[in-house]
Amino acid sequence: MEELRSKAFLLRTRAYSESDVIAVLLTRDHGKISGIARGARRSKRRFAGPALEPLHELEIRFKRRPNVELVFLDESRLVEPFDAITSSVEAFAWSAYLTELSEVVLPLGEPCSGVYDLYRATLEGLSRGVDAEGASQHFVLRVLEHAGWCPDFERCGICGSFLESSVRPIVDPRGGGVICGRHEIERQGGDPEDPAERLPRRVLDDALLAYVRAARREPQSNAPAETIRAATALLDRLIALHVPRPLRARRVLGELTQRS
Repeated sequence: MEELRSKAFLLRTRAYSESDVIAVLLTRDHGKISGIARGARRSKRRFAGPALEPLHELEIRFKRRPNVELVFLDESRLVEPFDAITSSVEAFAWSAYLTELSEVVLPLGEPCSGVYDLYRATLEGLSRGVDAEGASQHFVLRVLEHAGWCPDFERCGICGSFLESSVRPIVDPRGGGVICGRHEIERQGGDPEDPAERLPRRVLDDALLAYVRAARREPQSNAPAETIRAATALLDRLIALHVPRPLRARRVLGELTQRS
């Protein structure tokens, strides 16, 4: 049995027995792993303090059998806490959403050191008080890119035309990225030259397209509130095309946004 070590972040846990825990972690060196931590709910030596809590960078030691997905988590210790995130309700809500999204999107065992570094950098930024929504949008776009789900935002996914308001770009409801509106009208048997033809989805305007192009490169914060909200809604639609169930943390985040 191979023994390994890695930096890691906890994504999710569930009780397995009276004293054991099943933990899903994002590791720096081995991608997402799922492991059983024997006695984790009782051991004060191998899993002390917040060593199996989210939003902290950990150092873990685990054993893995060949061709077996579930590993044996022997030890976890705290490396760096990001406790400051909890001082902001908004930052905490966004970090919970990014954590759940990572757990759902990333496959087990696939190397993703870039996503790990991005996740860590995002938590570090949120703990410093950067704009939570802008930092989170950048993270979501990059994770979608890693998963192969992020549209071009520059060219139509069907004909390759440059995306601008004149072509009435929309998110392809079949998961084909962003396309010219005419293709969806044609698919439904309509006449794309008829100005009365309505599209089933919101047309992405030039300001929104420019914003998500920039947000894909780096976090944005100085855009109009309407554009930022539209970008979050766009990312929600893209995720919904590929993730079969609503994310609980996203629902909580939406409720928080409505109250504010």
